[in-house]
Amino acid sequence: MCIFVSEKSQIVTRGKVARSMSIVPAPFRKENGYAMNRKSLRIAWVSIFMGFGALLQAQQPDTTNVAKQISLDEVVVTGTGTRHTVGTAPVRTEVITRAQIEALQGRTAEDILSMLSPAFDFSPSEMGSGITLNGFGNKYILILVDGKRLHGDMGGQNDLGKIPTESIRRIEIVKGASSSLYGSDAMAGVINIITNRNTAPLRVGNSSRVGSYADVQQFNLLGLTGSRLSSETSLSFRHSDGWKNTDQEWFKRKVIDNSVTKTANRYYNLTLSERLEYDFNARWTVYASAEGYGKEMRRPMGEPQWSNYDMRYRTYGARTGVRFTQGEKAVHTLDFSYDLNNYYHLFKVFTEEEYVQEDGTLIHPVYNDGDVALQNKQQRFTAQYKSVFDLPDNRLSVGAEYMQDWLNAPFRIRTPMVSAFTAAVYAQDEWSIGKQFFLTPGLRVVHHKEFGWDFSPKVTALYRMGGWSFGGTFSQGFKAPGLKELYYHYERYMAAKLRVYMGNRNLKPEHSNYFSLSADFKGRQFKFSVGAYYNAIRNMIVLVEVPREKLDYARGIDKRMQYMNMEEAVSRGVDVEASYRFNRHWSVGGAYSFLYADGYFINEDNERVHHLLDGSVMHRGTCRLIWTGKEMDVLGRSYTPGASLFGRIQSKKYSYNYGDADGFMIWRMDTSHRLRHSKTFDLTAHAGIDNLLDYKETKPYGLPYATTTPGRTFYVSVAFNFNRW
Repeated sequence: MCIFVSEKSQIVTRGKVARSMSIVPAPFRKENGYAMNRKSLRIAWVSIFMGFGALLQAQQPDTTNVAKQISLDEVVVTGTGTRHTVGTAPVRTEVITRAQIEALQGRTAEDILSMLSPAFDFSPSEMGSGITLNGFGNKYILILVDGKRLHGDMGGQNDLGKIPTESIRRIEIVKGASSSLYGSDAMAGVINIITNRNTAPLRVGNSSRVGSYADVQQFNLLGLTGSRLSSETSLSFRHSDGWKNTDQEWFKRKVIDNSVTKTANRYYNLTLSERLEYDFNARWTVYASAEGYGKEMRRPMGEPQWSNYDMRYRTYGARTGVRFTQGEKAVHTLDFSYDLNNYYHLFKVFTEEEYVQEDGTLIHPVYNDGDVALQNKQQRFTAQYKSVFDLPDNRLSVGAEYMQDWLNAPFRIRTPMVSAFTAAVYAQDEWSIGKQFFLTPGLRVVHHKEFGWDFSPKVTALYRMGGWSFGGTFSQGFKAPGLKELYYHYERYMAAKLRVYMGNRNLKPEHSNYFSLSADFKGRQFKFSVGAYYNAIRNMIVLVEVPREKLDYARGIDKRMQYMNMEEAVSRGVDVEASYRFNRHWSVGGAYSFLYADGYFINEDNERVHHLLDGSVMHRGTCRLIWTGKEMDVLGRSYTPGASLFGRIQSKKYSYNYGDADGFMIWRMDTSHRLRHSKTFDLTAHAGIDNLLDYKETKPYGLPYATTTPGRTFYVSVAFNFNRW
């Protein structure tokens, strides 16, 4: 008798069998929880251990049938907000698995997404992760961690470095507008980062990695699980000395030699998190979690920019919620969260700054070496209610959400604090019409403090025929201007020029129309998917140049920039992905993304101009080759070797003002060595080379870069896990 447990199913959770324990091929599976006695619990622990054995074998399957089952039985939740196996999900969801993440050994979540999904592109900066998905940037991409919003900068930047890669179980990606289910931040798509959850009575883990440029990463985990109460504590640390690709810098419209500016600055960060969960019985569960994140960034001081301050970030979050399972009829959840993000300047020398107040007068705050000045304080409170009802031929989800944002930015907004709230209700129906056709309509009704009422509909249709699935989606999106777009007023150097950036209280909300068609095939060894999309955003909010004021000339202001509604931006393209498993040792995969994104904008002379979207890349591709060796006995221990090769290739990145960034090709090679000492202990070592061909950009700093890689780098890592069953 063979027992298989899916890698992606949470099989047992502290005294109850999870609803995803059995793999049911029906399109909509009933959910329920069950109380367990001690005997059942012991049987469950044995099942879990066998499941972990299956998980290990997922990387070196004995047959192609097992590989097929692993592929089809991954559980996804992001497309519909409810649990489905990949083979039965009615909304198309791209999954990056833990096995792929392990084989890649990316330093950050950005590495993982860019090397495994060509639809993404990244422009790392001091302010966070500059992400684009099929042509549209950060503020149109909703990032979730375990289904909860990742709260980052309200201007659209998110620092994915706060998420330890060692804690990532899988990443689910839904491309295209998903505003009906997730709200205004999901016009381009949703990234849901699913983290590991401990099920062992005791789990201790550690991962240590060192690499070029003093790249040091540490991750530590302690998990405790009793019959009702569980605790999971993690601590991660990351450090880099940064690097410098060139001694030249584009400054004040000319090239400066002997620049001290680094391509990537020295930094360190620290993340501490704690999650507690308590099961009152098989129906009621309550949880509470908290996390803290800190980052310090050091900037060299010297010619030509004379950076007189370093940068500090502090992020804190707290969440709590309750879940009630109403037999086989319904599941109800209620969640609350609070997030606080602070951004500071750490002054290194005596500094006198200058700001213009609303009445036109100047103020000159003075700072000494060692002074810390708050730049932004951002707060968010969120309350969410959701119910999922299992009906005879459909599954109905209804919910409500309230979100309140506050922004305090001394010298950057004209009042001590600004705030806005959004309230929404939504409904979505997963409707099964026979055994082959599925319809998923949804509607979200939104009320915003500044912009009143609006709504976002969505409908997805899916038809299955054998191993093929054919789908289509139409959805609309709504996005209200952010607090910074409405109220910000600040000055900064951009391309070594002093500029003023202003909000605009007369902005209108953005609206989008999204269409897509897709075809997917899943066979025993071969998987293939192709999708075409069209995404148009009306009243897109962008920064444009406006006439300078009289005082600007006296103060040396180069440009005055203001947020404005433009006419329209359109993204259209095709995504293709394929993978093949030759046998139990070898697998290969690749993906290609074609993008054409353009729009109408206003140039410096206030003329209507058509051009490609800044940061858009027309051609991007990724590929991978993974080998898992045969398990062998070494000194009485189970040893499994492995190796992988990953590549990313892309064409030039478009820039309207400063010229295009070059296309590039980057390859990463990793070797792995896994040693299992016993049922409870395993040790894994990795050694690898990133950027095998030593590609890097050496144009003057300040001009557009497609990638900030320092060239060829090396790394080694060691990880151990102890699970006491």
